[in-house]
Amino acid sequence: MPVSLGTRVSAWVRRRHIRTVAVLGPPAVGKTTLLRYWSTRRVGSAAYSPTGAPQPLPHVAMTSGGRRVLMPGLTDVSGSKYSWSGWQEVAQDTRVVVYLVNAEHLVEYELSDRETAAWERIGDDAGIIGPLVDAGVVDRCVIAVTHRDRDDRYAELGVHYQAHVEEQLDGVIIKLGGSEKVHVVTGSLADAAGAAELTDAILGWLR
Repeated sequence: MPVSLGTRVSAWVRRRHIRTVAVLGPPAVGKTTLLRYWSTRRVGSAAYSPTGAPQPLPHVAMTSGGRRVLMPGLTDVSGSKYSWSGWQEVAQDTRVVVYLVNAEHLVEYELSDRETAAWERIGDDAGIIGPLVDAGVVDRCVIAVTHRDRDDRYAELGVHYQAHVEEQLDGVIIKLGGSEKVHVVTGSLADAAGAAELTDAILGWLR
């Protein structure tokens, strides 16, 4: 039986997912690198430079799990704590927050006998994002742990690395809304292959 144009259009709409996403996190976690990869499929080698004013990005479309994921209205926002009001403004127009954590900051905290500045910042950020999840402004949060390639624990723990990181972030997960609304992925942004793997892991929770 021939397939009508209407059937083809309906099938395409079912295969396509539109997701409004905010990528947030403190400085030096890879927000700009990840967003640049989403826009260009490339990972640049430029030296780190903190983001200042919000930078709107072009419409992004990617394929994951056989589905086309569309992400309109992405913005590269500063990781400074003075930008929290901007975070809240961006999150008001999104349904999913992708919160980036640098694995090196987790190692630093694990090896320290006290809370580090980076760890305190993660908790403070969760205090900004969590209420948005609780209020239903944001549906879910994906914690993306970046710079895994610089974390010696990844080679040491192997398949147990994910569980170890999740356990370390347990209090943050609770603060962000709990395990039903918060998911953890890990990866690297060292090159395009690593960025692609991390992106696929993130998109797995957006489908």
